[in-house]
This record gives sequence, C-alpha cells and structure tokens, in this order.
Amino acid sequence: MRLIDIAHGLSGDEGSDANVAIITRHPSHYAYLRQHLTAEWMERQFHAPVTRYEVPHLSALNFILHGVLEGGASLSLAADSQGKGLAQQVLMKEIPDVDH
Repeated sequence: MRLIDIAHGLSGDEGSDANVAIITRHPSHYAYLRQHLTAEWMERQFHAPVTRYEVPHLSALNFILHGVLEGGASLSLAADSQGKGLAQQVLMKEIPDVDH
C-alpha cells in the first residue's frame, strides 16, 4: 500500500531546510507511523540529514530535512525550491500493509 492510504501531509520551506508533516487519517495508525517513518527512512528518501519530531496529540510526525532545498527559495535552482511538493513525494511511497 502507499502511505497516502493512511495519512496526509504538508510541506514547505524553512530557508535551506524543508519541513514535512505527515498526519494519520485515523489515530489508530499513529503507532504504525511512528514505527515505519523513521528519520533514517526519510534520510534515504531525500539524501539529507533529517530530524524527526513526534506530535502525538495530532497523530503526526514532523520532519526537518536539513539542507535539502539547496539554499532556499531565493538561491536554489531546484524545481521545487520551496519544498511544497515534498510531502506528496513521501505520501506516494510504498509501505508495508497496516492491519486496520
């Protein structure tokens, strides 16, 4: 299954860093999300250092992708210099099936 089947997300720029929040569609999936969406998993997806923050009262995880925007909106030549599409990239990833 894809992550989008159990979560939604949003992302944006924080200078040269990007912020990616992944929020479960149902609180019962939060433990699964915590187990499978590690900082190391995100680092492999984006080839950048990642810090993960847990937001249990929102059943969400927030990731800071350090340096992934190569200077940020005003300096980067990247197609998505503000990181607006990064959450969608994560949501389209295949993940192991979750027991509903």
